[in-house]
Amino acid sequence: MPVGITAYVGISGLGKNLAEHQKQIDAGKNCLQPLKNLYPENSNWNSVLASWLKLDSPLKNRKYTSLTEISLLVAQQTLEQAKISSKEKEKMALLVGSSRGNITGQKNHLHSKRPLKLMSASNSTHQEMMIAISVENKIKGHTQTLATGCSASLDALGWGYLLLKQGISKKALIIGAEMPLAPKILEDYFRSGMLSKNQNNNPYSQQTSGFFPAEGVSGIIIESQKNRKNQITIEGYWSNSDGAHPLASNTKGLSACLQEAKKELQINNAPPIRAICPHASATLNNYKAETQALQKIFSQEKPSLHLLKPFTGHTLGASGVLETSILCHYLKQNKLPRNFPSLSAPSFLQLPLPQESLSLQESGTFLKIASSMGGHNSIIALRYSN
Repeated sequence: MPVGITAYVGISGLGKNLAEHQKQIDAGKNCLQPLKNLYPENSNWNSVLASWLKLDSPLKNRKYTSLTEISLLVAQQTLEQAKISSKEKEKMALLVGSSRGNITGQKNHLHSKRPLKLMSASNSTHQEMMIAISVENKIKGHTQTLATGCSASLDALGWGYLLLKQGISKKALIIGAEMPLAPKILEDYFRSGMLSKNQNNNPYSQQTSGFFPAEGVSGIIIESQKNRKNQITIEGYWSNSDGAHPLASNTKGLSACLQEAKKELQINNAPPIRAICPHASATLNNYKAETQALQKIFSQEKPSLHLLKPFTGHTLGASGVLETSILCHYLKQNKLPRNFPSLSAPSFLQLPLPQESLSLQESGTFLKIASSMGGHNSIIALRYSN
């Protein structure tokens, strides 16, 4: 049976809902501003561009950490959008993906509230978001937390898809969540050399030098469907590891993952791959590995590329589900999002980077890619049949 995406919600510095995200993207605007606007005191990183949530009310509850509170809000919105009943919640699965989890709320004060003591209630556990969403919404099926770095929430979506394909669950709520803008965490990122050094917001430029950290939370509900008509469906999930370096990714691993996805989609007679939303984190390592892999695997087909992090910033483990939700919002309108103005790519990469939103004239397959430290690669294939 096909696995359909029946609800999708996204919150980031770009907007409080996906309609606000689309308005900003269509206008070619992003939400990035210097971290000194958030933390005025001097630091190594206060000139780095970043994006943060502007929701005050959900972040003041002391029962859970800030990240869990906003995750509860998004979970509720996603469940309401899909009209999930209390009886359905009892058997549905719940998977949460986050790179840093609650660590920022434990170790530092966030801009939204004071830190919580370690071992205070459930706040010391990485899976607090999963626990709270399950308890507060009475979700009693399979529950799991994935922490595979920047690919965490895309992996959560992939594992949810596998649960449904195996018949273990019929419905699943997937949450991607990240709030990494705590001073000690930012200092760690700075010392690792991963934050942008020149504020060049062009992930596929040779001058790219690091990512722009961002907060974001997103939710998706997937359900087993009888057919694909008027549905956004997941056509496959692939994942592998480079097995080469504890930090860096390489072209070989991602190329193998893309080739496997392409081959399996062809065997299953899926529509042509028309567009790809790559990871495009803006680190120099990702630039080298991803652009070379895309050109190698898709030099003949030339699907269009749609880079979303120049708009949202890098929401780390939340980015997979957040960017998939943005794609779904556009696909339902038979569109694909534009790229950020003046985006460029190396001359060897011959895949188009549209500067305007695209109208879809026929069905197709659309890939979302995520990569994380240690060379972990993940791919989700989407299909929209109207």
